[in-house]
Amino acid sequence: MSKKKRKSRPNIPEVTLLRYGSGGASERTTRDEGFDPDYSYVVQDLRRIGMLAAGFILLLLVLSVLLN
Repeated sequence: MSKKKRKSRPNIPEVTLLRYGSGGASERTTRDEGFDPDYSYVVQDLRRIGMLAAGFILLLLVLSVLLN
């Protein structure tokens, strides 16, 4: 009789695990300590979008006052 071949699983690291302690609270722990993404460009883009939106609203208010 032939043996069944076991399917191999891809080597994907588990990033986040949940530990359940007393009181039902969950604590997140990470295995991959080297992962540190840099999202500073997102903050800069959001700030730029906010400034543009505030400028356009101010422009609309000024035009509303001048045209009425």
